[in-house]
Amino acid sequence: MEEHSSLRDNFKYVRMHSATSINEILEINDIQRLEHLARMFAKYQMAGKRYETKAWHVYFRRIAANPIVFYQNNAALFYEDNQYESEKFEVTDPTLIHGDLHIGQFHYYLDDISGERVFSVRQHKKKLAPFTWDLKRLAANLALIAYRQCFSDNEISEILEVFAQQYIRSVLLPCKNMLIRKISHDIKQSHQLEPLPLQKQCSVIGSLKVEHRMHEIDWQSIDSVKSLMILAEQLAIITAHLHCQPPITVCSMQDVPNLMIENNADCCTRAIQTSLNSYVKQRQLIDEIRLFAIMYAEIAERDYQLFFKNFRNERIFKGPDTLMNTQIQHPLANARRVAILIVGGGIGGMATALSFARAGIRVRLLEKNTELGEVGAGMQLAPNCSRLLDRLGILQKVQANAVFPKQIVWMDALSGERLTCIDLGKKFVKKFGYPYIVVHRAD
Repeated sequence: MEEHSSLRDNFKYVRMHSATSINEILEINDIQRLEHLARMFAKYQMAGKRYETKAWHVYFRRIAANPIVFYQNNAALFYEDNQYESEKFEVTDPTLIHGDLHIGQFHYYLDDISGERVFSVRQHKKKLAPFTWDLKRLAANLALIAYRQCFSDNEISEILEVFAQQYIRSVLLPCKNMLIRKISHDIKQSHQLEPLPLQKQCSVIGSLKVEHRMHEIDWQSIDSVKSLMILAEQLAIITAHLHCQPPITVCSMQDVPNLMIENNADCCTRAIQTSLNSYVKQRQLIDEIRLFAIMYAEIAERDYQLFFKNFRNERIFKGPDTLMNTQIQHPLANARRVAILIVGGGIGGMATALSFARAGIRVRLLEKNTELGEVGAGMQLAPNCSRLLDRLGILQKVQANAVFPKQIVWMDALSGERLTCIDLGKKFVKKFGYPYIVVHRAD
């Protein structure tokens, strides 16, 4: 795997250093924070769904449920904020991490013999980054749950300390198999299974397979500090196992100098153990995780309240308004001042052109013209255009001489409704002077 090709020599990630700390986010006024939230939603959640009103409305409605759901569905916001934190704990080398580790990523089944909960992590794509990223993301989720359950600051601090201490103990155990005594003898397999309602686990009786029903962690049922502390310990063990036993299979490559990766997880374990090889470093990690999680839980709670208030009253988070406020230009914002080129589509293309003409927009309809050979391969995204070009015998010419149009906007031929938009670059504008190419959806 290219992503896993080097854990030591080829580690490259950019971190924005700033004099500000994450604590100063709490000092930002509500208006500034709302603007930041709107920019983040527009950039990461709505950019590819400009006209899918139902999609972004469903997303907003889902994260409005409670602060936990809001936090778990906004990893981009978390890492955007986290880049301003000045980390005192130094990670010597990167490791393979989950990347978006929170309570919702864990599920469990009840062991048939002991009745204990057997946890596993949902299938995910691993990332090469400091292992502290996973710890901070999960610890902040634990702190937010404790905050919502009205636990005191001291109680939250104790829970987070137990979480970090258990992670360190699990990583530093001489025998990594001891990490999963409470989990399962087959946990490695369960890490790689699809997150289905049922998972199959081999029983101790021959090769008989037993189906276990997987359960979500119901954080709302956690009503005592002790129960959340026990859960934090269990998740710390799972996280340690996740970091120390990543499924990697990488061999040395002749054309890459100084690259030699073992076929097991020892390199990941050694990297974490090296970062925690003294009591001072261990204490530093515990304090950093604890303080960060408490602060960010407060930030997440405030963000949710700001979002919920403005979404419920339809002040900012209404989709089109969010895009407007973040200066993401509407694809046809200046359509009345420009000409629009419509390619192909037969009667459908004529209907689309008529819709624009009636709206007072100058239209140029292009069909069965040799100029098609220079327009661009972007048209092959529309099946009807590809078929048309193929019938004209110029499809290969178009593909060979691709000059991508700026945008392809899928339209409904009769209503003129914009369905979606794909940005393909600026070459088309330079060559033909048309900022948009509109293709009728005839498939």
